[in-house]
Amino acid sequence: MNNSKYKWTLYLIVAVILSTIAIQWYWNYKNYQVNKQHLIVEVQNSLDKAINNYFAKLSEISFITTTQENNIFPGEVMFNNSSNILNYKSNKNSSLNPVVIDIGDGNISFSKNLDTDYLDQHIQHIHENNAANRINNITGHILNEKADSTLINHLKNLSATVAISMINNTINIENIEPFFRDEIEQKKLGIKHQLHLSHAKHSKDSIEELIAQKSELLVQSQSTFLPDNSTIYASFSDTTKEILKRSLTGIIISTFLVLTVISCLFYLLIIIKHQKQLAELKNDLISNITHEFKTPIATIGVALESIKDFDMINDKVKTKSYLSMSSIQLNKLNIMVEKILETATLNSQNLQLDKTTVNLVDLIEGLLKKHTFNNDKLISFETDKPKHDVDVDIFHFENALNNIIDNAIKYGGSIITIHLKEASDRLVLTISDNGNTLTKAHKDRIFEKFYRVPKGNTHDIKGFGIGLYYTKTIVEKHNGTIALELSRNLTTFKTQLPYDK
Repeated sequence: MNNSKYKWTLYLIVAVILSTIAIQWYWNYKNYQVNKQHLIVEVQNSLDKAINNYFAKLSEISFITTTQENNIFPGEVMFNNSSNILNYKSNKNSSLNPVVIDIGDGNISFSKNLDTDYLDQHIQHIHENNAANRINNITGHILNEKADSTLINHLKNLSATVAISMINNTINIENIEPFFRDEIEQKKLGIKHQLHLSHAKHSKDSIEELIAQKSELLVQSQSTFLPDNSTIYASFSDTTKEILKRSLTGIIISTFLVLTVISCLFYLLIIIKHQKQLAELKNDLISNITHEFKTPIATIGVALESIKDFDMINDKVKTKSYLSMSSIQLNKLNIMVEKILETATLNSQNLQLDKTTVNLVDLIEGLLKKHTFNNDKLISFETDKPKHDVDVDIFHFENALNNIIDNAIKYGGSIITIHLKEASDRLVLTISDNGNTLTKAHKDRIFEKFYRVPKGNTHDIKGFGIGLYYTKTIVEKHNGTIALELSRNLTTFKTQLPYDK
């Protein structure tokens, strides 16, 4: 995948993530609005029901009832037809206006100087068919000091229940509050509320604006029991928490979906990036293998062609020289093939180590002798003891150490220092050079298979990028660790191995 396609893929992934977040946010917002509307409906119904219950309770002590049989009712209302006396006394704690009605000797009188219009306005309903007409006939004469026999007969001839409701135009919010609180608790609405009463003299818009400034939600009662030009509002100050609680399931599901989509897309991006790196490594490896293989093959071809075409077979000295050159190149080819095969073997769990006890000091000194005559760099080796016996696979471990030293010679500075010392139950081997070719960006990837420090399309020294990967794998199979430490003008590979004294 080229850089252009990778860039557009990245843009597409970002667009999908942003679209997913936007869609889920919109869905949660609509869900929030729906739950808010449901809450409004619930509190609206609760408020109306509370007001209805209040007036229903009020009506229980607001009715004057006559029957044809002697009876005593709650609320201090007495009926006694035998003595023709009807006496009504309201509870002093009630919000009703006390009224005394006295029927005796054909006279009917009302206290509080009530007039006919007042009574007509406060007769709410009269049970029994056609009873309303009879009461209306009575109220036409109700204030006469001398009531005729027709009036008395109207009262006596009511064969069924007659109910007259006396309404109080003054509404007490404190008396409605318990009913509303009960409704709120029944619906398990954990929100704080406050009731407000508005009369005709107040502007509806102004009272709503005033209440809304101090609350999150405002509900107006639609109850038909309220007196004309009177309105009751219920304000709520902490509805957001209740609405979010109702939307919690949707929010959790939405969040899970968003995180899942984002995680999958990022995982896809990581895979694409990894595949892109592998493709680059593959191309680099093929290029390196091509150059590494072509050089010895070309050298061998030239040598054989010279022997064949220029009759060098009779010149034993030149023939020997060409054959020696070909042998060296074949040996290089063999080493490169072995390295590739070793890398393939490392991926298998079947790699068996043939461990033997060896003096690590002697092993390192033997490696240094091989490199001393082939380079012009200064190499020094220091150890705290002349002998450190360890159990290692000599072949693999020697190759692992050789790769580190070889890298220091090829890519490091002019001075290479090797230290070996004992530290507690481990042996610590450090190989340092004064080069500064590596950076922190390379530190985490230097041990990856086929990874080489980028130098554009050219490399001064050819290689496959498998040496340090091989070294790390072998060290770890010996239960050891290897790490790269970078400091100013100093690159250090630190290897630690288990050590039993």
